[in-house]
Amino acid sequence: FISNFMKSFKEIMYPSNKKKRKRRIVLYVFILLLVGVRIWLPFFLRDKIVAAVNEVEGYECTLEDIDLHLFRGAMIFKEFEIRITDNEVSKPFVYCKNADISVEWRAIFHGSIVSEVILDQLELYFADGNSEEEEQAGDASWVEPIIDFIPLKINRFVINNGQIEFENMVSEPPVNLKLSQLQLV
Repeated sequence: FISNFMKSFKEIMYPSNKKKRKRRIVLYVFILLLVGVRIWLPFFLRDKIVAAVNEVEGYECTLEDIDLHLFRGAMIFKEFEIRITDNEVSKPFVYCKNADISVEWRAIFHGSIVSEVILDQLELYFADGNSEEEEQAGDASWVEPIIDFIPLKINRFVINNGQIEFENMVSEPPVNLKLSQLQLV
């Protein structure tokens, strides 16, 4: 049994026919290319998204990592942060621990191909002050480059454990309003 198995294994791994050997080499090269593209793709997407948001005037984006889950059609942005560059406010305008953008599988069973976005620990920070350098209000122009990377219509949008904060430290008395543990669907 073992000798027959070894002969079969040798034939599979080292075929005697040149045509079979050539096919096997092509198959191995193709598999190697697929693995290489899969390893390279998250880095490429992260750099493209950060560059696209940074092109929007007045905003700076940082993104620690992107995880791709091809089997469920998802991208997960980790430690996503947007800062407004036109002010002196130290806190980021937008921070999100995890942004999960994926295909909504329930909708596929009903005949439509759409996406869902789940934001975990989203934080929005607004500030008011005596001058524009002390203020932070922002707008939604930084969102457009990110939405361009989502090829599907967003059908479901969820925020888990979000927080919205507003501060005005120059008013009398100082104002610090927080809306925390925000759950939104």
